[in-house]
Amino acid sequence: MNPLDMLLGAEELGLDESASNIASEVGDVVEATIKAEVSEATAAIEEQTGEIAQLVDKVEELEEAVEEVQECVDGLESLLSSGNFNSVSAASTYNRMVKLGEKLGCEFAAGRVGAESMSDAATANMHIRSGIEAIGETLKNWASGAVNFIKHIFNVIIGFFTSLFNKLDGLAKQEANLRTRINGGAKLKDKIKLGSWNAHIDYATSGLTGQGVKTKGAGGAGIGKGIGALVAEAAKVDGISVAGVKSAYSELVSGIKEDARAFGKYNEKKQGSKDVALSQSAGIRMVASFSDPSITTLAEAASAIRSVSVSVGKAPEAKKLTSGAEVKAKADKSGLISALDNAKAGIAAARDSKLSKQLTNTTRDQIIGKLNNLSAGDADKKSDVASKVAVVKATYGLAAKMTSNVERTVLNGIGAILDSVSAHIGFGNAA
Repeated sequence: MNPLDMLLGAEELGLDESASNIASEVGDVVEATIKAEVSEATAAIEEQTGEIAQLVDKVEELEEAVEEVQECVDGLESLLSSGNFNSVSAASTYNRMVKLGEKLGCEFAAGRVGAESMSDAATANMHIRSGIEAIGETLKNWASGAVNFIKHIFNVIIGFFTSLFNKLDGLAKQEANLRTRINGGAKLKDKIKLGSWNAHIDYATSGLTGQGVKTKGAGGAGIGKGIGALVAEAAKVDGISVAGVKSAYSELVSGIKEDARAFGKYNEKKQGSKDVALSQSAGIRMVASFSDPSITTLAEAASAIRSVSVSVGKAPEAKKLTSGAEVKAKADKSGLISALDNAKAGIAAARDSKLSKQLTNTTRDQIIGKLNNLSAGDADKKSDVASKVAVVKATYGLAAKMTSNVERTVLNGIGAILDSVSAHIGFGNAA
């Protein structure tokens, strides 16, 4: 009697199983347990990624409203002092200011008005001065709340990295278990089903030899470097310079294009005032957009940073690739081990995330301290302070949003490799 049979209670059950069969079943159970652990971490990552995106999008929307409100205020001031008052223009600009101000939570003594209410400069002056005073308080409160926003962004992204490393731990266990099973003589299937993992791979076209899991491209070697450069500049806070941000921004744009080309089939086009880079590998599509402005001020730098967007998700082709169709297996033992080597390298690279070292509790506290000192400084430098805070806010918002999206994609890709290998073994000792 095999000692393993006795340990598992097979003797009492009257089962006559070989040690290899039992080892295979134990491997199945271990894999199922690990997959449950990975799924739990994946759910947390998906939730945090969504939370980060919503938070950053909302603040970017409000930040743009703040900039437009300020333009309205400047325009109204100019109208009142021009000596050539125009009631239609005054009403239009005033109403635009009110609409944007309401979005920011401002309460006005009078709502929107018609041109007849701005029929003369004296009446218009009363409405406009009251409105400007009200919006001024709102803008002041918005500026003072910037530090809290940045702190919240840090907290959310730090939580994201915790979940990310939890998932990496699970993926590492899954990779080790699959390697043990294959090296232990697990019987491989003649046919496999194309599951959700195939959106990343397109097995029918290339098997596992040309895996579409681009841990290099999707992993954002270039993007990570560019974001890292922006974060390093933003971390200077009071020492932020136009030249420094412009250089880091250019590095980020180059990194986006570099990663998009490495990811898959590449195309670039113009869409309005933005450049759009498209890349697709198997059933996964990467879409990046960014402006290419001549940055001459910190305000322009903040706007440019906010213009950047990178998203990765399933393309329409993914539906066919993940239909569950059964195909002839194309990978032998050496091919599966090679795939596991690829996954293992991806796990190691993801663990070495430089951004996770730049976005920590310690860094957060240092940045917040610098921002508080900056805000408490010379009142005559109010505009300069606001511009620097805007750059910091835009940078860490972008870092959180892009990092969560890109890193999530990398881990999904690694998981796809492991699931594709698992599909060749299946549960039990299937032929």
